[in-house]
Amino acid sequence: MAYRLPSKVTRWLKALRRELWWRNIPHGMVSWRYLSTSNPQIEAHRQIFWTALPGMPKPLYVLVEAILWLKWAGLFGWLALFRALRGYGSRLRDERGVSRPRQFCTLVRISIGACMPPGEAYRFGLVEHPARLWNYVSDRHIAAFHKWRNSRRAISPETTVRLADKLPPRISCSARHTDGANPGNRLSRHRI
Repeated sequence: MAYRLPSKVTRWLKALRRELWWRNIPHGMVSWRYLSTSNPQIEAHRQIFWTALPGMPKPLYVLVEAILWLKWAGLFGWLALFRALRGYGSRLRDERGVSRPRQFCTLVRISIGACMPPGEAYRFGLVEHPARLWNYVSDRHIAAFHKWRNSRRAISPETTVRLADKLPPRISCSARHTDGANPGNRLSRHRI
């Protein structure tokens, strides 16, 4: 008879494989400023970083994030940086007068240093205004942002009742549209 790992251990191993094998960028922006700051945006990004994988032990989470940062800073960030510089660099130079060497230096600081994807650094205008970095959450970090945002909300008993309500609607669709006009605008199945 073969020995099977407990389901919790198996679940953690699958999560580690998924995070380390398929993900190329940390779950949030990485910065030395997390150590001591009074800036609310940097504090929010620090909290986003720590709530990205809830339930994972902190030492294991730090190890996973360190490996992801090394993957990003060692290879994947540079590939993304040169791809973005090639795609957007000439246009920004022609339209705004930002030289390619200045773009490169700014992207290294923002993308490799803080783990903001370089394409989004161009999209958010951070190549021209790098001080605005902490005002944005990239698409690659949006799942962690939503976990952080939802963890800060208190759920009231009234909200729980609304979400759990599976009764039929109080008003039928035919009563709302007695003349048959605009049939696409129907009531939702659940009250809100």
